[in-house]
Amino acid sequence: MKARPGQLTGAVKTTTGRPVAGARVNIFGFTKAGTEFRTTARTGNDGVYAVTLPAGGLYRVSNAFAPLKTAQGVVDHRLHPLERNFEVLSSNTSGLVRNFELRLSGLKPAETNASGNPRDPVSYYGQIIRVLLTGDGPTTDQQSTVLTFRLMPVGRLADGSEGRTLTLRRTVKHLRTEEGLGFDLDKTQLLHDVPLGVYSVTATVSRSAGAAQGILLSLDGSARRPAVTVNFRPSESTPGTSIFNVHAHLEGAAAAAPQSQRPTPAMSPTPAPTLTPEPSSVIRGHINAPNAYPGNVLLVLEDYAITPEDALLEVRFRSLDGAPDLVVRRTLRQIRAGNVGDNSRPLTETGYLPLLNPGAFLVSAALVSAHGEGRTVDLRPDGVAAGREVPLRWAPAERYGVGGGKVVYVTINRTP
Repeated sequence: MKARPGQLTGAVKTTTGRPVAGARVNIFGFTKAGTEFRTTARTGNDGVYAVTLPAGGLYRVSNAFAPLKTAQGVVDHRLHPLERNFEVLSSNTSGLVRNFELRLSGLKPAETNASGNPRDPVSYYGQIIRVLLTGDGPTTDQQSTVLTFRLMPVGRLADGSEGRTLTLRRTVKHLRTEEGLGFDLDKTQLLHDVPLGVYSVTATVSRSAGAAQGILLSLDGSARRPAVTVNFRPSESTPGTSIFNVHAHLEGAAAAAPQSQRPTPAMSPTPAPTLTPEPSSVIRGHINAPNAYPGNVLLVLEDYAITPEDALLEVRFRSLDGAPDLVVRRTLRQIRAGNVGDNSRPLTETGYLPLLNPGAFLVSAALVSAHGEGRTVDLRPDGVAAGREVPLRWAPAERYGVGGGKVVYVTINRTP
């Protein structure tokens, strides 16, 4: 596809290559005269959109959505950008192509502004089910009691594709943990990244010994049954769907059907890092169960020597895959906000660094503000020796899955 001079165009397709009609692409910017400019382009039956922009201005694609019809109404589903750079400089001599893909699951890229800083917290294209647990009394072993949820598609998914049965597991401890900054979503009450569709949901419980037992589920806490239907509803306030609540009732668990399974092994918590005592002249950062979201890097201040919290740390990701290098800046105060679980800040003001394209990098960091100037910085990714420049790699299979987040400990030395 080629754009005419001054034109922004592109195609919207599903992951199987089918065109998506009726998708809208929102463009925002300023004309050459400084006037604010907004417009929306829509795709035709061929999945292609096109819009001519006033010459000489600076514009960007702010977001793009596809209307997906469900039994509960039309859901505005965010589209995945296939190009990294959203900035558009319109001229009379060239145009620009920006393509999008309809994805029902997987990690969303962090949208960035002109400075390269992430605009929104990283999340998933899939939907969210919140499990509300009842009947887990004080005698329940919260760590070794595991609930297994099976989500079986009813009909096709919202994009017309065939779904597959999802099997998701949580311990009782996980199901009693509300989501929050710094939590691994796989260790909370959320079943996340569920492709948009209708599902029949069943569940079993496995304790430290014995066969799996079926448990009853409900949608409102009262009408209990072996299976419930999850049918996501469009959100009334934002694009996407509302979180769907399912109640799981442990009391009165019955022996499961003949296909009883061996108990699921107990899920061990992530061990806290071992801390070595340091002289009193060193301030140690607060560490609160560091877990990075898939496709993200979480900076954790391990040690920093009497350095003001408004000191600015610049982190450089030098790609080994031929992708563009990335530079991200955070103050020490912002990094600590993520370490102590400060929910009042957006992720862009914490130690979370969303990466658009996780891969293989050499990572280094330096203090670039007057505060702390001259101090050296060592980085230590989990499982890697500390150094001034350290390797950070994502295997293709782990980039957006469990364990796809990387924790990097930061030490600011007392002397250069």
